[in-house]
Amino acid sequence: MGIVEEEADESLYWMEIVADAGLLAKSRLEELKKEGEEILRMVVASIRTVKAKVRKLRTGQSEIRNPKSEIG
Repeated sequence: MGIVEEEADESLYWMEIVADAGLLAKSRLEELKKEGEEILRMVVASIRTVKAKVRKLRTGQSEIRNPKSEIG
């Protein structure tokens, strides 16, 4: 997931470079940038969730489960 985060961030960086260099109008990149930022936010949220779960496992905390969701 860390590589995905880096690549998404780098893609956004290059879109800015392309726009600033005048190779494409900023307006043509806006939708693509919005999608890239959304992907980056999702990836970062996923990384934080995984890190939090790993921290809980390392400290011996069990996950709280909804008893209604248990089968049986």
